[in-house]
Amino acid sequence: MSGRHGGVQRLLQDELGREIPYVHRFNHQLHLVVVHAMSGERAIGDLFNICNVLYVKFTRKPTVAAHYQGNTLKRLLEQRWTGNLATVQIILKSFQDIVELLRHVENSASFPADLRMEAAGLLSRILKPSFKFHTQIICKILSLLEPANRMMQSEETNLQTAVQLVNTAKECVEALRTEKVFTEMWSECAQEREDDIHPGANAKLRYQIMTWNPRGTIFITQTLDFEQTKRYRLHVVASDGKWEDSDTVEVAVVNKNDEPPVFTVNEYYGSVTEELDGSPVFVLQVTASDPDKDANQEALHYSLHGQGASPTSSSCHGDVAESSPAGTSVMEMTATDLDDSAVGHNAVLSYRIVGCLDATTDGAFDRDSYLLVVEARDGGGMMGTRTATIQVKDINDHAPLFKEHSCLARVSEKADINAEVLDLSAVDRDTGENAQLTFNVKFYMVSHRQEQRGSLRLKKRLDYERPSEQRFNLTLKDIAMGTSIARLLASDSDSGQNRDLTYSLLDESNPDGMFTVDQTGVLTVARPLDRETSPQHHLIVVATDHGIPPLMGSATVQLSLLHVNDNGPEFEEVYTRSQNVFGPQNPPFHFSVPGDYRHTNDFYLQDNLNGTASLTALRTFDRERQKEFLIPVVMSDSGVLPKTVTSTLAVTISDQNDHAHLPGEKNIVINSHREPTMVLEKVYSPDPDDWDNKTYLVKGHMPSYFMLNKCTGFMMVKDNAPPGIYQFQVRVIDGVWPDAVSKVTVHVRDLQDEAIHNAGSLRTRVSPDDVSVFSLADVRERTLDVRFAVRAGQSYLQPEKLHGYLAAHKRK
Repeated sequence: MSGRHGGVQRLLQDELGREIPYVHRFNHQLHLVVVHAMSGERAIGDLFNICNVLYVKFTRKPTVAAHYQGNTLKRLLEQRWTGNLATVQIILKSFQDIVELLRHVENSASFPADLRMEAAGLLSRILKPSFKFHTQIICKILSLLEPANRMMQSEETNLQTAVQLVNTAKECVEALRTEKVFTEMWSECAQEREDDIHPGANAKLRYQIMTWNPRGTIFITQTLDFEQTKRYRLHVVASDGKWEDSDTVEVAVVNKNDEPPVFTVNEYYGSVTEELDGSPVFVLQVTASDPDKDANQEALHYSLHGQGASPTSSSCHGDVAESSPAGTSVMEMTATDLDDSAVGHNAVLSYRIVGCLDATTDGAFDRDSYLLVVEARDGGGMMGTRTATIQVKDINDHAPLFKEHSCLARVSEKADINAEVLDLSAVDRDTGENAQLTFNVKFYMVSHRQEQRGSLRLKKRLDYERPSEQRFNLTLKDIAMGTSIARLLASDSDSGQNRDLTYSLLDESNPDGMFTVDQTGVLTVARPLDRETSPQHHLIVVATDHGIPPLMGSATVQLSLLHVNDNGPEFEEVYTRSQNVFGPQNPPFHFSVPGDYRHTNDFYLQDNLNGTASLTALRTFDRERQKEFLIPVVMSDSGVLPKTVTSTLAVTISDQNDHAHLPGEKNIVINSHREPTMVLEKVYSPDPDDWDNKTYLVKGHMPSYFMLNKCTGFMMVKDNAPPGIYQFQVRVIDGVWPDAVSKVTVHVRDLQDEAIHNAGSLRTRVSPDDVSVFSLADVRERTLDVRFAVRAGQSYLQPEKLHGYLAAHKRK
């Protein structure tokens, strides 16, 4: 609110006797956001520090300002950036005047030495391309925000308008963040500095357009129009104060298609009788012309928009692969609304599917084409519809299936090569190329792809007495790593690289990498085998040729492992309760405890003689005295050579809420230096019970800069907490004992950049964990004793040695 009738604005006007400008809260918030963003960039801070020094020490001092010919710099304000925009605009506009002023001060003996040195330092900094580059960037960004700044000062600005203004400015600023824009700006700045980086007395050039714009670089000051003026003639003079030269520059304006077509009449009126047959029916004729010079008037195209207009295309088309997951993008449909998008919601569109006109199947099970009706509705309730045709594309997601589950064929051992043995047929639920089948076996196969059948033929004569198999059965026992267990050979009837083979194991059959196969087909044990973990292995060895595309064949190797007594008994699980029963693995097992443990009065272990044992507590326990007991348990099996193993049974004493929690007090000191949200410590409430479920609630008021996790009791501080001392109380609840109220005091100290840049240091050859600062004591006024210790190995450094380090570091 402005408060112009009875608020702060009116009181100030009455006190000062003049009009006080009204600043909208949205406008003020925009200024705070921009100032905060700029203060976080060091380069921008350095830029405005230079501008402030120029304003205070050079352009405002009468003795110095008398030699300045440029525009007056503006004073910078921390809470508003309009002065920053005006300053960078003047820097760019009067840059050469500022350079000449600094050079005059640097080279003139009439000025103090410190001012001349400062002028020389400023001159070297502003002549760097980075200074001009940063100035142009800030000028562009703040100029884009200036329209929003002006419009948000209006009393009629509401939240929706303010959001639209900020979003528009944000999009314009983001458009600057491209490599092309930055490269062009940097190249321009670097070239300008290269042309005059070390000038002599006679090399200071002055550019002037005698009847135009006094600049060495020619800019346009307003939008040019080819239809009004097609060519400009400029007279340019370059002078160094003594010599000069002139030239004529002709600027030709290039025509562009920037004029929209114009109808001969603003509004047309026509009429048509309803329910007429024999459409189309003539209603009226409209004409338009293109104001662009030399435009082809016959190239104009007319289209109809709005309620009742027929669309140029009645349907949109899209496709999607079958079996695609939910949420897969299929197609994009866009509608246009000629209403003003900046006013109300009439141009805000929403889309939905209102129906499915047809769903036709192509006979391929789950692949269909769909005809959908999509509706676009604006905020005023007007709508339009369009149909969308979705074609579901086939993917190769079905494996071919033989029509016969098993086939039996008989062939004479005297049969000739290429004699037909069996005719097989298979089906594939895919379509097109995905349904064309190729039949293949280890021997010889003829495929009839289009007919979806294959012929199995002999490649060589058969010998009944020597049948060959594709499946190998091996039995292994106590095999060491690196042992070769089999060699498999494959053959390929192709030639060249098409018959070169590579052997590998299918990952699914060898998930743990227990076996390997080399390129000669030798199968080797790669890791120790354990029958208790996996008694059998089914390996699939794949032979792949080097053709394009590569073809492959496979063979299955079955490995059975024999059992040996190489494991002692083990507990099935980790037991952590006061009474448990052990489950068997390979009974019978026997359980006992070592002899020196049998006389304790804590627990008793009983062997149930059935592969299990029971543990019984002999007394009551208190968790606050001892939380855990470790019981050694001896297990032995019944093998010919029995093996014994000793395991440790951990018995954890559960907690009972038999102690009240008490109020506590926590003091926390943090140094804040633009840190993000940070987790502090836990609210302190002493309680011997450590399994209680507590709830932590704020009592009274907690500053908004802090947060409390009510389940864990941990506190967090936000990144914008200002320096100060904050105190609050937390109620601790466990549902059994009375609530306790703990106090929390947080000291937030501001660690400034200047403190970090000017921090002292002491260099020692120790780790950070070996240094302890344990006392800061005020001895007398402006005297502070800092006491610290440094650990070196098992002991601490003597004070004399620490003082020596300090003295040596001081001399350096």
